[in-house]
Amino acid sequence: MKCERFFIWLLNHRGLTLATLTGLILTVAYGARHVWIDYGVEQFFLEWGQERDTYEEYKRLFPREDTRVSFFWKDRRGFSTELYRDMERVATWFESSGLANIRWLGSVMVAEQEAIEDETGISVGPLVSPNEATDSGMVAALRLHASDPLFNGILWDTTQTIFLIHGYVKQEENTDPTRRQIESALADSLANFDAAAAELILTGLPIARARAPKLLESDIRVLLSAALVAFALILYWYFRRPAHVILSLASVAPAYLVVLGFLGYIGKPISILTSFIPIIVLVVGMSDAVHILSEYRRRRLSQPQQPAIVSTFAALVGPCFYTSITTAVGFASLAGTRIGIVVDFGVLTAVAILLTFTFSMTAFPVLLSFAPDRPPPNVAAQPRLLETIIAASVARARKPSGRVVLVTAVVAAAGVILASQLRVNTFLIDDTKESAPFMQDIRWMDEHGFGFFQVNVLLRQTGDRPLHSPEALAWMEDLKSFAREEPLVTHVLALPDFFQQLRRAAIGSSADPLPVSVEEASQLLLMAQLQDPAFVEDVYHETLGVAQVIITVRDEGSLILEPFLGRLNAYIEQHPFPVGTQDLTGTVTMIHSFTQRLLRSFGPSILIAIVAITSIMMWMFKSVRLGLVALIPNLLPLIAVLGVTAALGYAIKPSTVLVLSIAFGIAVDDTIHLMSRVAHHSGNGRGITSGLVGGLRDAGAVMVVTTGVVTAGFLILTMSHFEVLFLIGLMTVVSAVTALAADLFVLPSIVGLAESWAPAKEHATTPVKGATS
Repeated sequence: MKCERFFIWLLNHRGLTLATLTGLILTVAYGARHVWIDYGVEQFFLEWGQERDTYEEYKRLFPREDTRVSFFWKDRRGFSTELYRDMERVATWFESSGLANIRWLGSVMVAEQEAIEDETGISVGPLVSPNEATDSGMVAALRLHASDPLFNGILWDTTQTIFLIHGYVKQEENTDPTRRQIESALADSLANFDAAAAELILTGLPIARARAPKLLESDIRVLLSAALVAFALILYWYFRRPAHVILSLASVAPAYLVVLGFLGYIGKPISILTSFIPIIVLVVGMSDAVHILSEYRRRRLSQPQQPAIVSTFAALVGPCFYTSITTAVGFASLAGTRIGIVVDFGVLTAVAILLTFTFSMTAFPVLLSFAPDRPPPNVAAQPRLLETIIAASVARARKPSGRVVLVTAVVAAAGVILASQLRVNTFLIDDTKESAPFMQDIRWMDEHGFGFFQVNVLLRQTGDRPLHSPEALAWMEDLKSFAREEPLVTHVLALPDFFQQLRRAAIGSSADPLPVSVEEASQLLLMAQLQDPAFVEDVYHETLGVAQVIITVRDEGSLILEPFLGRLNAYIEQHPFPVGTQDLTGTVTMIHSFTQRLLRSFGPSILIAIVAITSIMMWMFKSVRLGLVALIPNLLPLIAVLGVTAALGYAIKPSTVLVLSIAFGIAVDDTIHLMSRVAHHSGNGRGITSGLVGGLRDAGAVMVVTTGVVTAGFLILTMSHFEVLFLIGLMTVVSAVTALAADLFVLPSIVGLAESWAPAKEHATTPVKGATS
């Protein structure tokens, strides 16, 4: 056979094989040095399309949202000179850490009325001047501007018991190393700050993007190490040979190193999703390794070492290839989402799985040939737990039970009923556990009336009338009134807020809040900008003819956010901007589009994966009937995952979608190995019952062990700081255990009952190529 000749060649040239493998590892290791971790929210956005183009345009015009670092200060002392000096000290730390445009009540500018030679004018200066920071002066200034929308909700809360300090990462320095440096400097300074009477929270997207990679790095290091230990213990418990355990792990590792090196060479970072590819690679690789070692040890009892290696790999290259290709197809189907981070995860995982197969079929036989050349212990003597499980499964194959099928149908129906109650509810930050400090900070902000996220309305001038014309300002004011009626909106800021402050300063508080002509608005704007050129730059660039309305919202889930965005969209469509165009954009709308796209594309993606995998199994078994039968134990895990998800109170969200793709791709592996042995034992007219009994005896114990490997590997993910990894770990375990029960007990009953109803001429089955002994 060609397969046997290939493996004989490998063993005869194992020095060349190892040298080639070593060279490849050194090459990819160089590329892996350049890989970094990125927690950027932009990873979750659509890669292309009008929405993305609008967002990119918006970020070029108003980049500060994603670069702001905020410090919340809730002090029990009440506002005083002492508190002012403490905040001034923290503001200097912000500046010394590398942040720019520091804003707090001691630096923010305010427009006030000024008398000049019997005439009144506008003076733009600090809200509280450092040289005039007295208790009475500060209290008066704060009381005067308590409800000013330029400050209330931005520099303090409505009760003026919480004060904020903001700083911005310079746009050209908004990189991972700079963010980490800033976060570390601020954390060190604040750690030594004596503020026993205060609640202090440092937050902002730059802080999150600096801290999340640290958590990811910790997860990768700790979880991967724990997975390796768990795998080693399981393999040693089953095989009792340290050399076999070590060689199995060594044959799998190069696959992930190649993927890591590839990321480094193409300049792609590790994301929260791609961070756990190593565990998937280990799980898939170890599953195949268990089957290979088990078969090798059986053959080694009657064959010398090299012939046993050759015949083992020649026999299992086919089943292992099909398990790899079906698992890879399950992950590759995620590419249909068109979402960068998901596409990267699906494609890279598929490639990693195929690489794992490649190394298993090249490196593993060579490494195995270096193992001590002595016969293994009696492989027929299984651990008592495995013997009990396999005996029960064989009994079910010999005597199919309609009761098992009925119970399975009832449980599946219950799962479907539970799954039908699932509702889509995604959060803007949906991948971090609620117990994480960053999530606790966001919840604290929400509870105290501050929102963390923004919905932005981008306005563009299209005619001669500028965006500060009265009709444009009136439109913005109406939009603000509409948005403020929404419960999840915490603050709305737009150009009219600046003109209201300017007009009150110029004319008095009794005046109309907005200018009555373009000329008046232009004059007010000019007077303010002469003293502070950046007075309105957060919301308006007059020379570019663009402005924005900033709507700050709480993260209350898509069940509340989606209807709000729908109402907001309907409002701006029914009330067109009078002097230009308007577009809804910003981080919130982009994340919402991501989740909707992912959820809409999941159905077709999983359907394509099911059809593709079923077709592959039909081809493998050379039987439509066996391919369809093999599908049954792989649909039950999907139903189980959806039912458990509903029972535990989780909603449908991106992580749930990923769980289903992962669960289906991994669950099918043991089924393929089992059915390949069934096909072998039922050949030559021996019948399906004989095939089931022989297949379960050959592969049953190994299936239990591989399920233990899958369970251990993914259960470790529940220790992660990230909820997306927790759910993937927990639900994949549910899927793996359900798939094992379905393979060992449900499948034999279904096949046996179906066979008893089928014509006798259909009882014989063609052996699977590559499955013969």
